[in-house]
Amino acid sequence: MFAVAALLLTACDHGHTEAQRSSQKKIWEDFSGEKALAHVQAMVDIGPRPPGTDAIEKTRNYLVQQLEAAGWKIERQSFSDETPRGKVQFINLIATFGSQAAPSFLVCSHYDTKIFDNARFVGANDGGSSTGVLLEVARVLAERPDLARKVELVFFDGEEAYVAFTDTDGLYGSRYFAKQLVAQNKATLFR
Repeated sequence: MFAVAALLLTACDHGHTEAQRSSQKKIWEDFSGEKALAHVQAMVDIGPRPPGTDAIEKTRNYLVQQLEAAGWKIERQSFSDETPRGKVQFINLIATFGSQAAPSFLVCSHYDTKIFDNARFVGANDGGSSTGVLLEVARVLAERPDLARKVELVFFDGEEAYVAFTDTDGLYGSRYFAKQLVAQNKATLFR
């Protein structure tokens, strides 16, 4: 995860000249694994986060609080879909930075956990770790507004399958998000 974060932060920095880059602190040096892990712990402490539960709403509130504190604007993308357990309401969180945001890059994670009827699954090294890293990337990017404006962060709900991953079970949030990008002619904006 940390290697992915470093790669992302490096890719976002491609617009600066070599002289500018060498005189600046490297962006990945600001990334804190400890802070990312603290976010993971906060989500694990909430407990299992299946869609449509109080726990996932608490998690959403935590994510929004962290992102807004760093200066990100949040859009809640609400939708419902049929699952093997009936119709469920999902909410993706889309974060952009500044009033002049013109994102070219999408960076995504999911924050829900799989439902297990006989086990307590908190998703620490699944939706937890990727979301913790993405929150820390958001903090680091916010310190560089010119870079942050180039990135759209998306936190998906409903990525876990209710029974087994199929074309209609699982990836609810990312499928809906992708369909909306196409419907709004925005898919070509991203690299």
